[in-house]
Amino acid sequence: MHPDTGERLYRSGDLGRWLPDGTIEFLGRDDFQIKIRGQRIELPEIEHTARTHPEVKHAIADVFERGGQQSLVLFAVPHSEGADISHEKLAAEENDFAEGGVEITDPAERLLFKMQRLGIRQFDSGSNDEVQLSPAAALAGWKSQRVFQQQPVSLTQFSRFLGLLACRQIGESPKYDYGSAGGLYPVQCYLHVKRNRVEGVEEGFYYYDPVRHALVALEAGPLDEDIHYSHNREAAASAGFSVFLVGDLEAIVPLYGAFGRDMCLLEAGAMAQLLRSRAGEFGIGVCQLGDLSTDPIIKACRLGERHAFLASLIGGGIEPREEAAVASTPTKNTEDFRSRLKAYLQEQLPSYMIPARIVSLPELPLTANGKVDRALLRQRAETVEATPAAQAVPPANEIESVIAAELQTLLGVSEVQVTDNFFDIGATSALLVKLYHRICQRLEQSFALINVFQHPSVRSLADFIGTQGDGDKPSRSASKARAQKRLQRLKSSSSKA
Repeated sequence: MHPDTGERLYRSGDLGRWLPDGTIEFLGRDDFQIKIRGQRIELPEIEHTARTHPEVKHAIADVFERGGQQSLVLFAVPHSEGADISHEKLAAEENDFAEGGVEITDPAERLLFKMQRLGIRQFDSGSNDEVQLSPAAALAGWKSQRVFQQQPVSLTQFSRFLGLLACRQIGESPKYDYGSAGGLYPVQCYLHVKRNRVEGVEEGFYYYDPVRHALVALEAGPLDEDIHYSHNREAAASAGFSVFLVGDLEAIVPLYGAFGRDMCLLEAGAMAQLLRSRAGEFGIGVCQLGDLSTDPIIKACRLGERHAFLASLIGGGIEPREEAAVASTPTKNTEDFRSRLKAYLQEQLPSYMIPARIVSLPELPLTANGKVDRALLRQRAETVEATPAAQAVPPANEIESVIAAELQTLLGVSEVQVTDNFFDIGATSALLVKLYHRICQRLEQSFALINVFQHPSVRSLADFIGTQGDGDKPSRSASKARAQKRLQRLKSSSSKA
């Protein structure tokens, strides 16, 4: 209550400062309530509703400005399908093995165990075909990719790429270009190469021997791309080969006990990072993928209970220009996810709370303090809005061209889709009134303002105007005649007065 008047006071959430002249300057709000088109909107309510969708893991709603118009944008991180099941399975496998293993504590026995080099898989002499690789090289560079050339990668390129994982020194103390707990190097590298995608390498599964720098053939044949979850299948289909990092628990648990698999995960992360950061030097791009169905890989690579699947990557040949294309062009799976999420929000929220754009991200950017970096998200929204759609539909006739041009000018954008809803792309009622007057002036045609709201897209409005024919289009002489009549009526009224 007000201490002097006794009137009720409200904590509005507005921030302000009291100036010396007695006025209060509004500075903003201390919460996430915003006002767009006269409607007060709680951004957390949009975020909460989005997170109730089964495909959404994280969601952040915000406001961005374009051409002086404010619009809602939603940043959504989709779930990795089946992730929980996969991790539970791996954890169960780890616990089963750790419970049955015996940790070696005697220093001499530990050294003897290390010298066995159990992380290098052994095969009976002559039991498997081999592809001898050309010498490994150590170069430098960076590339990350989800779209790949369909031409085959040369054996030299492929050999140097895998050479990043090669053993640099053979003996009691092996050396690699990445670290490993206790120098054990229990993480093994398996691959599947597609048909005609690596010169001199037949389609099938292989084990990469880092000591002999050779591929050991395991099983011929294709890899079913359905092992990947839907959001990764398009990228996997484009790739020329897959890399699977697998920990041999018998090569580390005796020294590290229940922490053995954790050590394997750290090593696999270092290996994956090395491949990602250096692949571009050899004209190869790679992309690390999330969870996948591992059963076909386990069977083809002849893995057992002692093995723990850790990570997977896809790769292939690349060109520099492809990087920009991948960054700016959303995949069909991404578009489908955004469409489904928007339809869900339209069922749950009032129309004024529906985001004009939904941006799908693999993860949310964080500040140094671990908070969501909203400034970086706003920059991403501006980039997405400035990028034309992958399959733009141009205006089909003169009327559509006029409407589209005027709408672009009012919104301050370089392109609009003829099928986009006016309100979805940031238009307001006031802006549509301006659009109406501009269209009438440009086309020299009159129609009721309400029709702009009843036909809220370039195409539908153009179709409506096109059906009006010339009957509603006033001629210049007719307009001039009506103006002269109005002037005469004014003069007559003035003389009578």
